[in-house]
Amino acid sequence: MSGHLKNLTLPLPPMSPDLRCVEVYDRFIDDPDTLSYAVVDRDRPIGIVNRHEFLVALSHLFGRSLYDKKSIRSLMDKAPLIVDVNEELTDLNNRIVSEKPGALLKGFIVTENGRYIGVGTPFSLLQFTIEHMKSRAAELQKAWRAAEQAHRTKSQFLANMSHELRTPLNAIIGFSEVIRKEVFGPAGNDRYVAYARDIHESGGHLLALINEVLDMAKIEAGRIELTDRIVRLDTVIDAAMRMIKTEAAKKFIDLSVVLPAVIPSLMVDDVKLRQILVNLLANAVRFTPPGGRISLRIAEIADGDLQIRIADSGVGMAPEQIATALEPFGQVGRHSSTTSEGTGLGLPLAKSLVELHGGDLKVESQLGLGTTVTMRLPSSRLVLSARENPGEWAGDPAASPASATAAWPLPPAAIASRQGPGGGGRWCVPREDIELFARGLLGRHGDTAHSFALNRAMALGRSGDTDGQAVWRDVADVVSARLRA
Repeated sequence: MSGHLKNLTLPLPPMSPDLRCVEVYDRFIDDPDTLSYAVVDRDRPIGIVNRHEFLVALSHLFGRSLYDKKSIRSLMDKAPLIVDVNEELTDLNNRIVSEKPGALLKGFIVTENGRYIGVGTPFSLLQFTIEHMKSRAAELQKAWRAAEQAHRTKSQFLANMSHELRTPLNAIIGFSEVIRKEVFGPAGNDRYVAYARDIHESGGHLLALINEVLDMAKIEAGRIELTDRIVRLDTVIDAAMRMIKTEAAKKFIDLSVVLPAVIPSLMVDDVKLRQILVNLLANAVRFTPPGGRISLRIAEIADGDLQIRIADSGVGMAPEQIATALEPFGQVGRHSSTTSEGTGLGLPLAKSLVELHGGDLKVESQLGLGTTVTMRLPSSRLVLSARENPGEWAGDPAASPASATAAWPLPPAAIASRQGPGGGGRWCVPREDIELFARGLLGRHGDTAHSFALNRAMALGRSGDTDGQAVWRDVADVVSARLRA
């Protein structure tokens, strides 16, 4: 349904400006449903007569005798709202509000190329608005159904493409690696090995792009789920840095990581978290010129949430371009420092995955000065919190709360004294002790059990080497499994 005003126009016969008021009175009496008449002179509207105002004027003590024989010019509104039939409904509403609010009571005149064609009244405007809204609702419903069908078609297409593209691509990557490594003997020519390396790298890049598109499609369809488990943050960061350090080295980019004195552990999907960090770091490498800098910094903010901030000295972007960069497939232009063209999915995919974890992602950038991406994870994702027990973060068993120590059925010293055949300060705690340790915590501390367990295990594991982390991993796995059960 068109938003033009023809459908609300009432084609009422106009009044001549010389018509006497007594005749106007008779017309209103003869047609009690008419609210307004236009006064037209040679097809040009010059005024409007509203039923209520006209009858009030005539009912005055001397009104009838004063106006009966006068022309309607004396009582008409000489400055009516005049609109063209081709105006949109929204434009009419805006004009009523800004120019002539009284038109909602008096009515208005509708013209076509300046010539009178009818009158619009409050009731015709209301009726037309309702019909217009019903029509728009039907159009939106139809568009929604079409979009839903298109979305299902896209999902099915991507599922098919996932198989049709990834299966042969994996074969290409695998066979090229066999040739590159000369598994079955010399290739016979060094060029073949170089070509195989190029095929392997290009195939890996293409597979990564396909996976990004598929992941984005799954997120949009609400079909992606998190597999949470307890992980050390520095382990995930180290894995992400290893994946991008080669590209950074090619451009002589300085990579730095600033970690707190005590590394927190998180209850997250570690694969998705690594993917977030890789996407953000890869973006930073892509848009940072040779010899630039990229830093990753961890901080705990005021409300206990965790911040991961990645800053680069790259080309940056204008503030108005940030919204585009956060849209799927949104790209803000090319630059000589970029080493490759991506899909425009790295940043929006990272943002969506952070939001799946209950956090948010913020981008700050200045053209020519670089970009800073800040990722926030809620405090509920932190397993170890320095606020709860700063001493244990520092590895000091004596700093444990008395209530927490008393709650454990197996004293820390008993666990520490049980060393297996490995010897040499290596922690080899029997499985039954770990089970007893976890069961006692779960029985006494409920939802906070995992925090106490991991804090204590961290403290026990600080013995001058990293082998003690086996205790932490065992306790983390058992407690996490019991909490999810």
